[in-house]
Amino acid sequence: QEQQRQEAEQHDWPSNAIALPRETDILMGRGMSKQSHPGTVQMMQYLQSRSTLYNNKITRTQKNEFANQILKEFQTNGIRFLDFSGEYWMETDHAKAHEKVCMSFRNIKRK
Repeated sequence: QEQQRQEAEQHDWPSNAIALPRETDILMGRGMSKQSHPGTVQMMQYLQSRSTLYNNKITRTQKNEFANQILKEFQTNGIRFLDFSGEYWMETDHAKAHEKVCMSFRNIKRK
């Protein structure tokens, strides 16, 4: 954490900027470099294992609650959703992370 703070100060980045993602972080966006990041791969494998439960939910409210449970699990385990600003990584807000989980479930269903 101290190293992150020093990196941000050195480059005149916001104090919550992240220079390098951790192995467990989930990277937002398109492209193989983001999709093949270990944290993103692990998320997809985990969601694949939970996709039947998600797809059995009838209403959008039930699916949203299920996605929120998963996000809480990730947060409890220190897993972050990161977006690249062009210079540094920033943790995304809950709404974007929620959309990533829901979109991933939809993509799994299509396969």
